[in-house]
Amino acid sequence: MLSENVRILFSKTGKLKYISHLDLCRTFRAAFKRARIPIWYSQGFNPHPKMVFATTVSVGNESLCELLDIKITRPMEEGELAERLSLQLTSDIQIHKVYTPKRGFGELMWAEYEIILERGVTESELEEALSSDMVISKRTKNGQKEENIRPLIKSAALFQNRLTCVLSAVQSRFLSPDNFILGLCGALGRELYAISVVRTHIYDADMREFE
Repeated sequence: MLSENVRILFSKTGKLKYISHLDLCRTFRAAFKRARIPIWYSQGFNPHPKMVFATTVSVGNESLCELLDIKITRPMEEGELAERLSLQLTSDIQIHKVYTPKRGFGELMWAEYEIILERGVTESELEEALSSDMVISKRTKNGQKEENIRPLIKSAALFQNRLTCVLSAVQSRFLSPDNFILGLCGALGRELYAISVVRTHIYDADMREFE
């Protein structure tokens, strides 16, 4: 039985990988309303539902492990909430689990991605790139800034043209797979293009599956 705090584990794939985070918020807001989920709303002139997402993926990338925290105003069974919400969403958003969270998003440390490249990288090239600094140029409020992203990469492995990497998911030190590929391009001295990017797992500091 869910009482107040609720966490929703879901996947975002297919056509919905192209929607922005703002559009995703709107999608869930409308779904909660249609499903008549007793979600908690803020007070004031412009009330809005209490929704907090964990770190999200970039537009164009898919994810099998998105997390959303909400608050409800009356108790509900996990199965009932999941079923009612699923009926109001498209097949590109799948609700995998609804439960009471035991840990805050601040304990989320790493994210694992599977990247399929248009043109492959050899194992020796990957090892060479990871053996030294990987500097990229990032846009900030104060202009362009160079950053060494190598400390944000826990691991990377290659199987044919499929690249599996574990990257920092800490909010203040977040490394997107797009910037990881950009760092590889700089290290290898050539362009690389991703056909698909899927976030498959998220972990805590001890590399345990985060829920």
